[in-house]
Amino acid sequence: MTRSPATPAAKAAAGTSTKKAAGHSAAKGGASRSPTAGDETDASLNTAEALALGDAIRTFVSGGRDTRAMELLRKLACDPPQTLLLEGGTAQERFFAAMYWAALLNCPGRAPQTDGAASPRSLPSQDPASGYDEPKTPCLACPECLRFLSRSHRDLFLFDGTAGSIKIAPVRELKSVLGTPPREAAKRIVIFAEAQALTEEAANALLKSLEEPRPGTAFVLLVPQREQVLPTLVSRSWALTLAWPDPGSAGQEEEQEWSRRFAEFITQGTGLFERSGARGSMDAAAAATALTALQRGLAAAMAGPASLPGNPLARAFAALPPERLRMADEVIAEARECLDFMVAPGLALEWAATRFFLLLPRR
Repeated sequence: MTRSPATPAAKAAAGTSTKKAAGHSAAKGGASRSPTAGDETDASLNTAEALALGDAIRTFVSGGRDTRAMELLRKLACDPPQTLLLEGGTAQERFFAAMYWAALLNCPGRAPQTDGAASPRSLPSQDPASGYDEPKTPCLACPECLRFLSRSHRDLFLFDGTAGSIKIAPVRELKSVLGTPPREAAKRIVIFAEAQALTEEAANALLKSLEEPRPGTAFVLLVPQREQVLPTLVSRSWALTLAWPDPGSAGQEEEQEWSRRFAEFITQGTGLFERSGARGSMDAAAAATALTALQRGLAAAMAGPASLPGNPLARAFAALPPERLRMADEVIAEARECLDFMVAPGLALEWAATRFFLLLPRR
């Protein structure tokens, strides 16, 4: 199986280059694997970098924006769901939350909370791995935590959708591992970073794995919005929403730019192809952001007049009669399928924009 460096989120947090060592790493469109004895692979982070990542996660957890979500994660760790879906936030924040979850389920020295955290949810309330009956926090510094943070743990599998589509072959390969107990950890952790990059075949293969009880495995799906993955995956997950990005964040600014460009193209027929056709400017991630802008604009148009001020794309969609609003939703879904089937991102966006232009009534 191929190997690759750390996810962009992890490298940004550590602020250093990838090093050579034995262990796990994310694979482009695939997953990390357990190394054989003496196998030398491109590990994501060394110990110093893993400690830096742990500090970044600790700052994120206590930083205020997602305090409630992190408290809920601690409660869930007492009776962890088999599949956790994390939406909202930025890609980096979702990744931090996923690694915090991995540490929550596996840190052997989780310390008691001192901030008056509430007791865990009232369903089966004891963590079978540790016997704790109240929320705890991982240290993010012990050998076990550092092995997860560095991606060198034999029970961590990371599928990196930021590097391209996640295809069916590595998902099928994972299935043979799921039938065995974790090698060293209390819980095997399987993370799908930017799970919207799953191809349809890969998503269906994953769904089959989620339908079977896996008491030793915890799956984590990271996605900007739950609507971007199969509804059947969402229905089998415990969904937790992080705080949505600030309006001034880079991701939001890019989405707002796409919203403006689509509104101009739908109403006037200009302003889009300059961006979508620019050499090297379009990849699957940028196309997914553009389609999310379309989805948000359409949702705002459907929500009614109160959502229209300040949203030119929503105003453009509001001119569509109800039956064409439904057609617009189908166009977005078909464009996402095009990306899943590796259609050129710029071509998929231009096709969708042209369809919207034709849907809008003209005088």
